[in-house]
Order: sequence, then C-alpha cells, then structure tokens
Amino acid sequence: MKKIYYPLLLSQLFCAYAFADDVSLGYCDGSMVGGSLSGANAVAIRLPASDFPMYQGSTITGVRIGLAADASKGVKIFIRSRVDGSDIYSFQTGSLYEGWSDIIFPKTLEYPASDVVVGYEVNTGVRPGVSAAGDYTSSGACMALEGMAWKDLTEGGTDPLCLQLLIDGGSYTKTDAALISATGRTVGLDTPFTLKGNIRNNTNRILSKVRLSVDMGEGTMEGDAQVADVLPGEVGEYSLEMKGMGRTGNYDAKLRIVSVDGKADEYAFNDEAKAEVRVIGEVVERKVLIEEFTSQGCVNCPTGKEILDKAVKGLDRVVMVAHHTGFSPDIFTVAGSTLLHCFYNSSTTFAPAVMFDRQPAPGNPGPVSQIDDYMRPRILARLDSPAEVALDLKRNYDASTRRLTVQVAVRQVEGMAVGANPSVSVYLLESGMVAFQSPNFNDYVHEHANRMFMTEVLGDPVELSSDDTTLATYSAKIDEAWNVDNMEVVAFVSNRDGDDPNNCGVYNAEKLPLVGSDKIDDSGVEGTVGEEAEIAAIYTLSGVRLDEPAEGVNIVRYTDGSVRKIVKTTK
Repeated sequence: MKKIYYPLLLSQLFCAYAFADDVSLGYCDGSMVGGSLSGANAVAIRLPASDFPMYQGSTITGVRIGLAADASKGVKIFIRSRVDGSDIYSFQTGSLYEGWSDIIFPKTLEYPASDVVVGYEVNTGVRPGVSAAGDYTSSGACMALEGMAWKDLTEGGTDPLCLQLLIDGGSYTKTDAALISATGRTVGLDTPFTLKGNIRNNTNRILSKVRLSVDMGEGTMEGDAQVADVLPGEVGEYSLEMKGMGRTGNYDAKLRIVSVDGKADEYAFNDEAKAEVRVIGEVVERKVLIEEFTSQGCVNCPTGKEILDKAVKGLDRVVMVAHHTGFSPDIFTVAGSTLLHCFYNSSTTFAPAVMFDRQPAPGNPGPVSQIDDYMRPRILARLDSPAEVALDLKRNYDASTRRLTVQVAVRQVEGMAVGANPSVSVYLLESGMVAFQSPNFNDYVHEHANRMFMTEVLGDPVELSSDDTTLATYSAKIDEAWNVDNMEVVAFVSNRDGDDPNNCGVYNAEKLPLVGSDKIDDSGVEGTVGEEAEIAAIYTLSGVRLDEPAEGVNIVRYTDGSVRKIVKTTK
C-alpha cells in the first residue's frame, strides 16, 4: 500500500511529516488471487450508501483489479450508481497482467452520496479473479452479467471479486471500524478462550488494535482485540482473549466496538456482532482428515501435492489420505473408490482436488474443491474447533501370517451434536512407493495412497453414546507386495448421508503405523477382511455397488483383500 506525503505548513516546520495511506475499498483482503470466474460478460461489486456513508465526499483516484491471467487488451472499467444503470465514469485500461494491478484514472472523482457500483467488462480471454477471503457479506461482493441479466453470485457462495476502489487517503479523514462477523466457539469449562471474527478498517491508517466490549449475560467486560494489520478499506481478522466460563451451557456473546486505535468510533451502526459460545465439560482435540484426489496420469497433480504439503507443514493433527480416483484410474486405484465421487456433487470430477473433514467447500457444490494457496486457514479453523467424537485406535500385526487386526473405540462427546447416521471408516495406506507420474516422472514417490477399505467405502454404521464406548474390530491379510513398514492405519467417524454429500462431515480421525502390537479387546463389532476367499462386495466399473454380478464386467472384492474383474455373459 503506497503512502502519499503532503508538504508541511509553516506552522509544522518542527513536526513530523503528516501522511495518510490510500484506501483500497472492497470485499477482498487484497492478497493473492485465489481463483477465477468464467461465463460473465461483465463483473462488479456494489458498495451500498447505507454501509459506506463515511466515504462520501472523499476522492476516488482509481481501482485495483486482480486477474487470474494476463489481459493483453486490458478492460473497460465503469462506475455507476446502479449495476444496470448508466456510467458515471468509464476508462479503458492498457495491458494488465496476472495478479493485482493498480489503475489510476486520468481525473479524480468525488465519492457520491448514492450506492457505488464499480466493475469492468470482460473481453475474450479475460479471467476475473476471485479471492478466497469470503463470508464478509451476503450480497454485492461478486456480481456478474450473464447474458443480458446481472446476477449476484455472492448469494450462491461465490468468493468476493478481486476488485477494489482506490480512494485518496488525504481526502478521507474518518475514524471507523465495522464488525463484520463474530465466530461461534465451543470451549471447555473454566478454560480461557479466544473470540475471533472479521473487521473492516474504515480509517486511512493501518489498523492493529480495536477495543471491544463483550456481554455474555453475566456482566460486560472490555478488552483490546488484536488485529492483523488490516490495510485501510480492507477486511481482516481480530482476536480477543476471554476468561473461562464457570458453568456449562450456551451463551449469546454480544460484541461492540468501544474505540479504534484509541480514538472514538464515528459510526455506531456497524459496531456490533453476535456469536454463540457453547461451554461443555469435556473438550476433545480434533485431528483433521485431509483427502486428496490424484492420479498417475494427472499432469498437475505433482504441483497440487506440493501446495497441499505446504498447507499442512508443521501441523501434527492432520491425517492425510490420497485417493487415486477422480481423474483416471492407475495402479494405486482401489476398487470402489469411485463411490467417493459423490462428494464432488457434480457430474464432473477432477484432480488434483481435496476435501477437509468432508465439510462443504465454500463456492463448490460439494466438499471437494480445487487445491489452492488458501487451504491452510481452512485447516487451522477446523483444528481450532473441538471434536464431536472421542476416537481411540489400536492395531495388532502378526508378521508371520501378515494378519492385521484393527479396533476402533468411539464415544460421543457430551454436549456435542452428531448426525443421524454415524459411521466408522478404516483405510490402509502406503507411502514411499516409487512409480511413474505424469508428465514425465519415472521415479516419483507416491505418499499416503489408500490401499484397502477395511470397512465399506462410505463407512459402516456405528452407534454413538456419550455414556458408553462402542468398539468396532476388523481383520485383514496384508498383500505380500505391500511394504508394511511404510503403511498406516487410518480410522475416522463421519455422518453418512446418501442424499446429501454436504451432510457427511467427519467428527474425528486418527492414524497409527500399521506395524504394532496393541492389545485388542475381546468385545466389539467384528468385521473380517481376509479369512476365506469369499465375495465381500461387487461393483460396476463406475463404482456402483451391486447385490449380484451384472451382465458385463464386474469388480469383485473378496474377504482376503484381493480384487478381481469378472465378466458375466448371458448364454
């Protein structure tokens, strides 16, 4: 963010230079472009006068545009009072490059008292950028002209458009901050916690601190919330340390801005936000299940893996799984994997792709989303929430018979909600496998590849109770070709909903090296994979489970862990 310096007045000869930062007013945070839009003839954002009265009368100097690709012919920018109205101002840019570009207008404009719509026309080859910093507003952050009609894509979950209005910081003198949101928390009894949310900086200085009051029904407290150096006009995160609560239950936390960097806040209408704080007697740490969709034939998958590895670097409470499906099958594809395609919630699948705890992905029809540079905040936010289920995993491996026994112990955490159809899933993974990988790697090392579903692909039903622990025990014979020293056992509990893939969230996950000799309890629901070579499941080539072989090619999984293709013909 550049700063504009002004000449000293004679009376300021012995004072420091006065300066103000330019304001970048929009709905994104100004960081890297996280994705792109397609199919639009024009794009825009709307800044309602009711939300931004503090900017009226200031000077508009230009715009900042974030693109997902170069635009050699530039774009035509427009400013209007209505998205379908006439232009108040328009300007044709020169060539623009991928990423952010500042466009300074040849003449300045006064910020009007009306709504302000700023946007640009989309020519052939122009890829409007979208941010991964969403949930700041429910409307106006990403509008698109599709055909002859404007649509507000924000309402459907599309992330904010990478577009900001530039305002001369010297012409803008207001002190205001807007509480955009407060995030609900589940915390332990008598345990200090942190309230977080999003705040907009409506000043012409970098914002690093704001004083808040919090009323949770048992008196009001004040404290200085730390803000991550939010630039003028942009939105960022605040955090406020809170004392522990002395009784369990649900609290409505009402937050209000008291002051902004020690100065009085000039606009009260945007000073409040609410969040629910649930206090429970026991808090169980969560491990996040991260499922990657990949393929040896996928040219972009090695890059996707690098980005994913960067996102989880230094995090010890993550469980990584690589499914070789979604693009094309390969030598690591497990029969039945295509059943996981339901999480795309689309007729189209792709790789590289990822899902976190099978939670709905912002801006996507299902939990599966593209791999990008904005994944780490999503993972950290998930790690910050307590688990709904306590999960303990044991395994006992007999090297002489290559027989593995796995036991999963699960218990619902009291006060935490789970879905109507909880299920337990157990996978066997192998790492360190050197094999081909597109585009031209012959010695690529494949990691965390799912080798076997010890349960049904989408999990086995399991009873959950906060009073008792449920045990589920499974057995399998490990393939002679697999290196057990490089293998892991992964177990997790999730909701299973065949009608809604966005209602299949994971409650907790665990992993252990395959080789080990834990004591397995005698009791428990038993499921065996590997005693006699009997049929365990039958699938079509597309992964649909069958009750009996159908005419044509069938994928048959046997109880010894082996998989065969069987062709049934009609005589």
